[in-house]
Amino acid sequence: MYKAIGHCRVSKGDKEEIKNSLDSQKNEITKLAISLGLQECEIKWYIEEEARSSYSLRSDWSTFEKAINEACTTPSIKYFLDYSQDRFCRSRNQSQKYKAQLKRANVKVKFVTGNVDNPNSTEGFILECTNEMLAELYSRIVGKNTLRGCKQNAITRDLETGYAYKNGGSTPFWLKSKKIIIGHNKYDEPIKKVIWVENDEVFTTTLNGKTVSKTMWEWARYYFIELRLNQKLGIDKARDVLNELGIPAPRGTQWATTCLYSAERNVSLIGTGMYNKRQFGENAGGRIKDKKEWIIIENAHPALLTPEEFKGLEILRQNKLKRSGSITKFQSNNTHLLIGYPEKFTCACCGHKIISSGNVYTCGKYNTNGKKGYGASYFSVNCEWLENKILQEILKMFTDSEIEKAYFEFVKLYKNNNDNKKEIKNLECAINKKTKEQNNLLNTLTSMSETNQFTIKLITDKLNTISEELENLKNEYAKYNQNKEIKIPSYNSFKQAIYKSKMLLTRSNSSENKEIIWEFVNSIKLDPIKREVHISFNSKPFGIFFNKLNSSKTKKEGDFAPSMKMVAGAGFEPTTFGL
Repeated sequence: MYKAIGHCRVSKGDKEEIKNSLDSQKNEITKLAISLGLQECEIKWYIEEEARSSYSLRSDWSTFEKAINEACTTPSIKYFLDYSQDRFCRSRNQSQKYKAQLKRANVKVKFVTGNVDNPNSTEGFILECTNEMLAELYSRIVGKNTLRGCKQNAITRDLETGYAYKNGGSTPFWLKSKKIIIGHNKYDEPIKKVIWVENDEVFTTTLNGKTVSKTMWEWARYYFIELRLNQKLGIDKARDVLNELGIPAPRGTQWATTCLYSAERNVSLIGTGMYNKRQFGENAGGRIKDKKEWIIIENAHPALLTPEEFKGLEILRQNKLKRSGSITKFQSNNTHLLIGYPEKFTCACCGHKIISSGNVYTCGKYNTNGKKGYGASYFSVNCEWLENKILQEILKMFTDSEIEKAYFEFVKLYKNNNDNKKEIKNLECAINKKTKEQNNLLNTLTSMSETNQFTIKLITDKLNTISEELENLKNEYAKYNQNKEIKIPSYNSFKQAIYKSKMLLTRSNSSENKEIIWEFVNSIKLDPIKREVHISFNSKPFGIFFNKLNSSKTKKEGDFAPSMKMVAGAGFEPTTFGL
């Protein structure tokens, strides 16, 4: 049984350096665990083998958060062990959040270096806050110095090509990154810089019945100049042409509308480089900085289009929006009744979530990748039509017989809750008894001398057993105590509450309306092959489970608790709307 989580992380270095650092951290943490009375086999390790920042929120925190969650949800785990505050978390706000989460689960955070024995004391509080502040301060200083160097790098040009150096980021598909050596350091190692040059990778396909070979630079010209400017195809139709030709997409196997839409607005098309436009520090979320802070470099790399051609693409997009009267092609409209539950409203062909594009529901994957990347023809359903159909089916369920069944099942739940009273009382007595035994053993251990090792071991083993039993009793008590005692309503008040829900269903697009609809509906699937809509309803739509009931002491017997949550089972005969 695991009693501690061991976490190791590094922020930089090559493969061998990372391995050595992780191994040394693991060894030191193991020594710390042994000093706490643990054995090495009682530690569950979470070792991040890829370098990661513990300050930037854009980093991959998944392994670390998985370790935190396991520590909080596993009753036997009492310690979260890390090498230092720097390895744990450099962001002060994030660190406090994770430590509070562990504290609520009665898990202690211990560090090999910079450990605070008693964070609850005045001295411990000051020391812990200081450690967190120093860890974040270091990251802030490094970030500031790095940004200064990156700014200078962005405005510096390669002497041979005249192109500006790059600081990373995704390279547009018509360009490619090229590393050049500009000198050597004191160890005679090459100093490398990156510039963007024309993408000369060749791709061969069949175009108009002929075999055509072009570089990706030339295929990009074909898309922007021929398809968009000359033939004036819309982005979605031009995207389908690229997919039909099989031209490699920068990400995934198919070209996406959003990718091409973003590329058309990218000033890299005319050779302009841009840096320091967005703020990605803690809590910045990629916000756009003041324009005065932007670094804009003309002729930073090869230009695919002229400024006039780039302007022509903008005019095409504006004319398209004027004709359609909206920009819903690229912005999902979340005001419709059936949007907001993507796991329940899906495409029967690919399983992708359904979005609302304008006044219709359609598959989000088709909207992005088109027919070639989707595998079926376009299929959409009018939003208002589908919403009305579903509401009509739901309203049919409000019969007196169904409400009466729901009431009797609620009464059954009420009786079950009251029957648990005796078991809860017995658990409380058992917990009190075990707690007293635990305290007596702790007092005995405290008063004993260190010379009597055999007796100390016996008492310690017994203490561990009692502590484990006590933890299991507390967990069982928590399960029984989840459902608070509730007052049983009269049938009339129960029925009245059900009909209030029916009234909510007739309101237009309220949040309560959405919640009630999805308690009645198990799933909705749009089938583009059969051109049908399949809907599965719940078998017990009025539900039995009552949640978060805050019954007042002055409430009379028979009063109905207001916070009813409708949940249900499955198996109701599905409904199909053919189109």
